[in-house]
Amino acid sequence: MSEYVCAPKSFYLGDLSCLVVDDHKISRYVLSSILGSLGVKNVVTSERVDFETLKCRLRKPDLIVSDVRLRGHSGFDFLAALREGESPWSKNTPFVLVSSDCRESIAQESAALGADGFITKPIKPSQVYATILSALGLADYSLNGEELGNLKFSYA
Repeated sequence: MSEYVCAPKSFYLGDLSCLVVDDHKISRYVLSSILGSLGVKNVVTSERVDFETLKCRLRKPDLIVSDVRLRGHSGFDFLAALREGESPWSKNTPFVLVSSDCRESIAQESAALGADGFITKPIKPSQVYATILSALGLADYSLNGEELGNLKFSYA
C-alpha cells in the first residue's frame, strides 16, 4: 500500500521551483512525484551536485531537496557550499536533506549545517509535505494524525 497526499488549498505550491538531488533514479522519481502530487509544477532533478549544469537548468530554486549520500559531493557538502555562498543561489534557500540513515547524529549534523528539514527514507508523502511546509515557513506540522488532519490520504 502506498500513501498519497493532496495539498490543502490553503497552501498553494504550484509556483515553487524545486531542485531534487539524489544519485538513485527511483528516489528522484519518488520525490518528484510526491512534489508533483502536492502541486509543485517546476521540479528539476539531478543525480549529482554540479553548480554550472544546475544553474543552466534552474535559475533560482525556491527549495532544494538533497540526499545526504551522493557520489562525489555529499548533501552535507552541497548544503555547506550553499550556506557559505559558494553556490549560484541564495544562502537562504530552504534546504531539506533526505537520508536512509536515521541515526540521530545525521539529523543533528543536518541541523548544525543549517538544513531547514530532514526526511528519512523510506519516504512518506505526509513527511515530505510537513517538512516542506515547515522549511518554507508556511506551517509547523508534527507528524501525528491529529495535526495532519487537514491532509487527504488515499491508499492504493
